[in-house]
Amino acid sequence: MKTFQHLFAALFLAVLSGTGCASIGARQDQNVAQLYPGVRDDAYYLFHPSQADHAALQWLNLLDLPFSAVADTFMIQVDLSGDPIGGCPSYNQEHLLAHGE
Repeated sequence: MKTFQHLFAALFLAVLSGTGCASIGARQDQNVAQLYPGVRDDAYYLFHPSQADHAALQWLNLLDLPFSAVADTFMIQVDLSGDPIGGCPSYNQEHLLAHGE
């Protein structure tokens, strides 16, 4: 019985650690901020599974969608500011150099 509880706890933590990953990934992949990018990505790949890298795993987007919505809601102020975030420090430096700021 205790083994089952440990297995269930490990599985629960594994699922929980992967939640909201579309929200995080969308912010790292894009140079332009947009509202709810994780939800948009999850919805896009749910309706276009052949466009995904791993089409057989697209059912995981159903699990990720509500967590991405929560993560995107927490990040809405950053998205509304229009500043690209997550892996774009060179963009900000190039912008400053180009505009003499």
